[in-house]
Amino acid sequence: GLAVYHAIANGLRVWEYSRRYSSEEDVAIFFEKITADLQNSYSYSRIQFDGKAEKIFIPTIVRMPADQKSPDKGQMIKQLGTVEYFIQKGKKTIYRRQNNYSQALKVKKNAEARPLVTPIVGLRFMYFLVDDGKIKPRKTTSGAMPVSIQVEVDFAEVSGSIRHLKRIINIPIGSK
Repeated sequence: GLAVYHAIANGLRVWEYSRRYSSEEDVAIFFEKITADLQNSYSYSRIQFDGKAEKIFIPTIVRMPADQKSPDKGQMIKQLGTVEYFIQKGKKTIYRRQNNYSQALKVKKNAEARPLVTPIVGLRFMYFLVDDGKIKPRKTTSGAMPVSIQVEVDFAEVSGSIRHLKRIINIPIGSK
């Protein structure tokens, strides 16, 4: 019985240790996803970039199933679309919703949001735009593509402590 107890106790310690790093890894994956979406963003008059303090809407290239009438039916293809990142405070989760081009043009038809990271305490965006030849920070932007975005994430570890990670992402087509 004592040997079984020690084996279980050691297993629980290893599990807790591995869980401690899973939240940080999930945040790192979120940073990679949003970086790819921002660097693949495009400028188009019918779909506008929209950035708020805790939510971002990006016109970008998305990978989605081909249209049923397409010769590529059943395959995943890259196409114009949108991606939205947001946090639902009650659920403490960062969500990612992607839409293809036709869904992006229809305001009411949105794809289901997928959870990316939990437990999140806070998500904040800061937008850097060119104004009078100088780069200036803004808490929100609509229509104008920023040159870079600062993304800050506060998340809870298994131990209960709060961690803070920040990344600045440059956007190739920003402010053009």
